[in-house]
Amino acid sequence: MLRMTLTTSAFILALVMGSTAESAQGQTELVLTTAGVGIGTDSPDADLDIESTRPTLRLTNAGPISGGWDLFANSSNGRLILSNLATGDAPFKVSQWSNHNLLRVGIGSNGLGVADAVSIVGQLQVQGSVIVDGAVVHPDYVFEPGYELESIAEHAARMWDAGHLPALPKAPEGGRGPLDLVSHQMGILEELEKAHIYIEQLHNAIHRLEGRIAGLESGATDPSPVTGQAGGL
Repeated sequence: MLRMTLTTSAFILALVMGSTAESAQGQTELVLTTAGVGIGTDSPDADLDIESTRPTLRLTNAGPISGGWDLFANSSNGRLILSNLATGDAPFKVSQWSNHNLLRVGIGSNGLGVADAVSIVGQLQVQGSVIVDGAVVHPDYVFEPGYELESIAEHAARMWDAGHLPALPKAPEGGRGPLDLVSHQMGILEELEKAHIYIEQLHNAIHRLEGRIAGLESGATDPSPVTGQAGGL
């Protein structure tokens, strides 16, 4: 196959006038036409059209840090793959069946008031752990000595008045809408930790009543109540 090396000006001139590089056997390696540049095809359908059993675009780093990347179409499964030349790892793959999926990075705002967001349309499947970093406030503060825990009756009144657990936001109109998973999860954890404190309070109250009943039945004095770490009911 005949290889062509063109300067920028010669490349532009050939592209404008229409030129073809061919081997002695007439097999086209590089085609320059007004429609575009063809590699492996003499009729490019795009500005740059590469056609082969594994069309590849290679980016090699010639700087102090060696390495590079291959972006290619896998002919065996139709995937678009970004592969690391040094390790052979392929951290980015796009299936040809992702007809209705959409990945948008840095879209400015996704309707949630979040700038520089990553928006995904479709299912998100994670093989491994999901770790959220940032200013996540864990609700273990409910166990701090200075925390003013509302009584079970006060919590119940707030719950029924609002129509949802106090630590969780109100559901959107119609029950459908965006959900902040971190805030939602932390709200659930706060309510769960409070519930366990309330369980301990109820346990102590029941234990005290059982002691009173046992004392009445035996004619003994009322035993001292057993109290937990939290306040009363």
